Amino acid sequence: MIAYVQRAREATKLLKHFAITHIPRSKNRQAYALSKLASSSDDGKPKNIQWETLAERSIDLNEVLWLDRSPMWMEPIRAYLTDGTLPSDPKEADKVRKRSNWFILYEGILYKRSYARPLLRYVASAEGKRILEELHEGICSSHAGGCALAIMTRRTSYYWRSLWEDAMTLVQTCDKYQKFAPIQRAPSTTITPIISPLPFTTWGMDRLDPFSKATGQRKYLFVAVDYFTKWIQAEAVASITTVEVRKFI
Repeated sequence: MIAYVQRAREATKLLKHFAITHIPRSKNRQAYALSKLASSSDDGKPKNIQWETLAERSIDLNEVLWLDRSPMWMEPIRAYLTDGTLPSDPKEADKVRKRSNWFILYEGILYKRSYARPLLRYVASAEGKRILEELHEGICSSHAGGCALAIMTRRTSYYWRSLWEDAMTLVQTCDKYQKFAPIQRAPSTTITPIISPLPFTTWGMDRLDPFSKATGQRKYLFVAVDYFTKWIQAEAVASITTVEVRKFI
């Protein structure tokens, strides 16, 4: 309880006004009944309310804020556009100088030039994924395909290096898109039906070769299929001659 009191005091320091009011038991019957509901249930689960089981105590939780300090690929470009700083390696410096022609720094924000389009604001990959989620399943809930989602993001004036890959990955993991997307399921070409009214009216015959030699120097295979019954007949032969074909038929 001392730890809980300490947490409460830390929280109340952020408030302008804080007061504790004592509620008598006669006016607190609902909360008292809820506190006893779990112990009175037969299987340990209440029947009429939703509850949540905490795996850890609130006094044991430590808030941790992870910051990614690893340099990003556009940082050298930003530094070059800001004050002309280039890497010490001549090859890397030449790459940065060439890449910087596609970017512009305006009011401290990095933008990418595009062909006959407005400037695209460069964002980090993590922020870009949030933008994709908002465009795909946010308020608008367009649930567009991968290519359409990437194009929509560029039209919204955002850009990052893995835009197309992130858009494709998001669409593949979207449950609603996989269920209700207008995916073409019909064959791309017209199916040619094969009509056979009776058994052995229409046959299909072919040969398969070459195979490893078996007994009797056989290395060819005749295969015949009846289109009505789908009956398959196969026979191995040593040579492909008119006599062997007649014998097989």
